[in-house]
Formats: sequence, structure tokens, C-alpha cells
Amino acid sequence: MKLSRILIAATGAELSLAAGLLGLLGLAGAWSNLLDVFNHIAPLVLASGLLGALLARLALPVGASRRLVLVCAAVGILAPAVQMTPDLFAAIRGLVPAKAGGPPLKVLTFNVWVDDLSPRASADQILASGADVVLMQEAAGPMSSQFARIRTVYPYMAACQRVWVCGQAIFSKRPITRWGALAPRLPVQPDALGVVWARIVAPDGRPVTLATTHFNWPIPPEQQATQRAKLARYLATMPKDDMIVSGDLNTTPWSFGLRRLDRALRPRSRRTHALFSWPANTARIRQPFPLPLMPIDHIYTGPQWRTLSLKRLPRAGSDHYAVMATLTR
Repeated sequence: MKLSRILIAATGAELSLAAGLLGLLGLAGAWSNLLDVFNHIAPLVLASGLLGALLARLALPVGASRRLVLVCAAVGILAPAVQMTPDLFAAIRGLVPAKAGGPPLKVLTFNVWVDDLSPRASADQILASGADVVLMQEAAGPMSSQFARIRTVYPYMAACQRVWVCGQAIFSKRPITRWGALAPRLPVQPDALGVVWARIVAPDGRPVTLATTHFNWPIPPEQQATQRAKLARYLATMPKDDMIVSGDLNTTPWSFGLRRLDRALRPRSRRTHALFSWPANTARIRQPFPLPLMPIDHIYTGPQWRTLSLKRLPRAGSDHYAVMATLTR
């Protein structure tokens, strides 16, 4: 066997074995928050399984070894596909816009990043978005230097007294009638959760409650699991039918963790399906990233709301893309 064929065969076997193992570990995430972390890379696992199967068929001789490698590749394809398919189908269904009702409400959710490469560019994007309300995460970073500009268009603001502790902020073109916050106590614990909410009158003349939050990374898994439970408890006493909740949840739709949150927040439902929003820019080299790899910025709404459109805005200065939802009821 030529050296090139040996290398192709070895690469195919390695990719197939790795995909099969990661796929099985992801399925076990139904019982383990730690193993659920593997589901966040489900698209990569699936791609590895497909490439591994192709290379194995091309380079491995017919026999037991090839059959074993192809079985591993099949597991690495099917396991993540099972995890991803429901959300992909939901994304396809979402391509058909809802029938317009009253005047639309435009909601922008945006993690503006504590290391924003160009806070002015991010602020420019917010100001040009046409959103009625901006739900912002990591607002205590460089973006705080742009608050005065933002408030020329969005004069009403709700945030924790110590924005640097809570991190979230809400800006609105329409008067805020009530607001509140869940602010972490000092010293801030690793599983602390910051939430800001505000109540406004939407363009259709009816009230709407908006809330925004930010979860930790899924590793270590216990922190994010605690934050999911805290968020569900905090929102439990708030209006459900008219509510809109958004945030950087650092959780992909093919994880069991986000599906548990989906159930915990009912009757509010997630409107963001397979909308890849991270990364836009990279932290270490401070350069644009070629394409977003993970859908981790999410919007939930109460049953009163229907989705007219949902889109990712162009790259600005943050490591996240902003997400805009146009809603009606």
C-alpha cells in the first residue's frame, strides 16, 4: 500500500473513531451535564464522521477493519444528526413568516463583549438597526463609553445600579413603565446570574415585559446548570403570555441543557433555531473569524407573539453577531 493511501486510511479511521466516540458521549449527555458539553460541537462531529467514512471507503481495503471503521463513522453521523434534526426542522418551518397582526415590535439582542474591538462600530450598528428595544449583554465593557450616543435614540434605559456586576442592560425608544434586576451579590460567585427586565408599551398599544441575561460557558457544567435553574425561578412570577426573554446563553440548540431550559420557560418558546451567532471576531488575535460556528444567542417569547422575521446582523466589533427579531401579535 502506498504511503499516501496509508495516510488517508489512517486519517479516515481516526476521524471515524473519534466521531463515533464523541457521538455516543453526546447521547449520554441526557444523563450527564458534563457529557452534554460534547453536543455543542455536534456539527463538527457529524462532519468528521462524514469525512472519515469517505476516506475509509476510499483507502481501507475491504474487510473487518473497514466495516468497523464505517460503523464508527455511522454512529458519528447519526448521533449528532439525531440531536440537530429537531432544531433544523424548526429553522426550516421558521422560514415561512407568520401572518402580520398589529404593529410589529423589533427586538435586538446583542452581546457587545467586554473586549469589543470597536465599540463605536457596535453602537453604530445598534443605532442603524431600527430596533424598538435593545437587550444588551456584557454592557459594562467598552460599550459603556457609547451609552450617551445610544441614548440619543434609545432614551430609556434599565440596568443594575452596578452595571459591572450585573452586565446586562435594556435600551428602549418607548418609555419604561417598570423595571427590575437580579443582581449578583458581592463577592460574585462563579454561578451568579445577572438579569435585567423592563416593561414598556409596545407599538400595538399593549404592554410587554422584556428580560435579558447571560450564562457562563458550559464548562464547568454545574455553573450553567445552576444558572438555568435560577433564571427559570426568577421568571416564574413574571408575565408569561406577553414576555420576551433574550440572552447570550452560551448553549447550542442540540444540547440537552437548552432543551431543559426550553421546558422550564414554558409557555414561552424559543424563536431562534440554528441561527449561528458566534464567533464574529476572535479574542486572541483580535481579527474577524471566517464564519460563526455556534448558535448561542437566543430569544424566547410568550404565546401572544408571532415571528415575522429573524435575522443575524452583520459583524461589528463584538465577538457575537447581533440578532434581530421582528414580532407581532
